[in-house]
Amino acid sequence: MNPDNIIIQVRQRSEWEAVDMGFRLVQQLWRQILPAWLMLILPLALGIILLTPEDYIWVAGIVIWWLKPLYDRVLLHILSRSLFSEKLSMADVFSALPGLLKNTGLFSALTWRRFSFSRSYNLPIWQLEQLRGQPLKERKELLYLQGHSQAVALTISCLLLTLIIILSLIALSIFFDPLGQVWEYWKGIFTNANGSDIDHILSLINYGILLIAIIIIEPFFVAAGFTLYLNRRTQLEAWDIELSFRSIGKRLTEKVAKHASIFTVAAACLISLLVFQPTTAQAASDEYFSRHRLPVKESSEVLKQVMQAEELTDLRQISTWLPRDKNKNKDDFKLSDNIIQFISNGLKMVLWAVVIVLLLMAVVYRKRILAMLKPPSKKEESFEKPDVLFGMDVRPDSLPDDIAGTARTFWQQGEHRNALSLLYRGALIQLIHHDSLAIADSHTEGDILALARPLLSESRFSYINNLTTNWRDIAYAHRVPGDEQIETLLTSWTGFQSAPDNKTQEQT
Repeated sequence: MNPDNIIIQVRQRSEWEAVDMGFRLVQQLWRQILPAWLMLILPLALGIILLTPEDYIWVAGIVIWWLKPLYDRVLLHILSRSLFSEKLSMADVFSALPGLLKNTGLFSALTWRRFSFSRSYNLPIWQLEQLRGQPLKERKELLYLQGHSQAVALTISCLLLTLIIILSLIALSIFFDPLGQVWEYWKGIFTNANGSDIDHILSLINYGILLIAIIIIEPFFVAAGFTLYLNRRTQLEAWDIELSFRSIGKRLTEKVAKHASIFTVAAACLISLLVFQPTTAQAASDEYFSRHRLPVKESSEVLKQVMQAEELTDLRQISTWLPRDKNKNKDDFKLSDNIIQFISNGLKMVLWAVVIVLLLMAVVYRKRILAMLKPPSKKEESFEKPDVLFGMDVRPDSLPDDIAGTARTFWQQGEHRNALSLLYRGALIQLIHHDSLAIADSHTEGDILALARPLLSESRFSYINNLTTNWRDIAYAHRVPGDEQIETLLTSWTGFQSAPDNKTQEQT
């Protein structure tokens, strides 16, 4: 890195100002970062999701999150070159990828260093300085004296920002879902009630939400850690002073080259010989240095007079932290370092145990927690129960006493539509009058299934779903179901009619 070509103003900043400068850097260089960033992560995310089985989309999300150290190295490569006025094409970025995979400590970053909270601060040391072993350890100790706590706070902040983006996008998807299937999906994650076809689509949407959050936050995370590192190097190596001297020298050189000539140089030399005579230096020498050494007594008086000068009487009191003198207060009680380390490790283990116990309790009592978080149920609004749906009479008086037996007779006589119509009418009447399902005249078969899903148990919903499918086939497509399917519906009718009213009663 050549500080002469840097595109930002080099000066010593506070750590949080350096973090803010990293965020501003991404806003300035986003046109150079975004194309290569998207060309890297989008094909990789697509390949991961294609290789993942449908029932394990959550594994793809963990993998795309776990590979963040790989993205960080590519982003730092782009930022470090762009910051020092080097224009990179997309081909340059991807041609550097093999070296970034091999020479930047990627394996350790993806394994035992994956959960390092100072990952963005350590990355320039691994990638740009390429230190290993003892030099790496010494370099970290030097850089960690300042900026390390801010790097840890940066990691936590970016993690929280990612979580905020994910929760915000999930909340938007819940608000804009008119059927409430997104909310049912998220409740089903904690109650193990998922399994419909739309759940796979919602899992893909969640995967996309995680990907969007990573695409937005990760460049800011890497850039802020990089500027923290640059700010620390400026403090250690005085880049700001060096660049200031270079700038002054460059301006003076340009000025002399522009205005100087042989005559002006000669005139300047002549004037300096005439004006700057050695008398002033001799006078200063006579004033401060005596030709003869003074005795000790007289010299002490002279020193006192000198110390009375105004320039030397300006006293200031400065307080600072100093290392404790180990030879002082030897009798004071002090714990050994081993005992302190043992106590700290024990407290850390206790803290982790408490966290694990709380997580286990949250998983075990998830149903109660969800019930507590559920908004208070409003009073059920009274609705007018319809008498006719889809051209069918859905009044309880219109049904025979033995619905399954009558439907079986219709089926054996070849009246297939009447048999399924009777079963479907019976199911609708059961939902309206027994389960208090608010079905309107404008609802379709699909709307009725969406309304019944959160209310019915899994077995009852499976029955009404199967019955609706067969009814649609014969009513609209004129496809007659097989005898085995109808026999299943007939034999399961009693279980559907006498099952508990809803999921809450079933759990009770």
